[in-house]
Amino acid sequence: EEAPIERRAPSHSDQLTRLANAGSFRSWVAARIGNRSIYDPAVIIIMIAVSRFDEINAAYGRNVGDTLLEAIARRLSRMVDDDDGELALVSRLGGAEFAIALSGPVTLSEASFLAQRIGSSFERPFLCEGHLVHLSCRMGIAVGEAALESPDALLQRASAALADAKDQE
Repeated sequence: EEAPIERRAPSHSDQLTRLANAGSFRSWVAARIGNRSIYDPAVIIIMIAVSRFDEINAAYGRNVGDTLLEAIARRLSRMVDDDDGELALVSRLGGAEFAIALSGPVTLSEASFLAQRIGSSFERPFLCEGHLVHLSCRMGIAVGEAALESPDALLQRASAALADAKDQE
């Protein structure tokens, strides 16, 4: 049902999903922040936390949980149509937390539209090892403005926005 995931070098990718790992994601964002004189904002991050993943993992086992993470990674990758990885990067930060970085020229409205599409995509269940799994997600968006100094500062903003979204549950 889902297309294969783009393969990355092991040191730069999450071993399970083959998406960029957290370190590779930070490096990619840092390189784009360096372009902020060309684009403002240089980077927008959408941080995504999958709701109820721990419950699914406990109920069906780790194999189903891993298969589910792979399916989520494929779905997110398909939604970000950037084959060369220059304008967007999908990453698994750890656990059931993912992030998408969009690079300039990009607007907050474009990022918000993508976030809405991601949310809608979670309305479709995932089929994992014979189980139909219904999930939802919460997202936080952070805009890398001209005063931004580091990828960690931007990730911290995205994490705070995500925490606010989780509080709305």
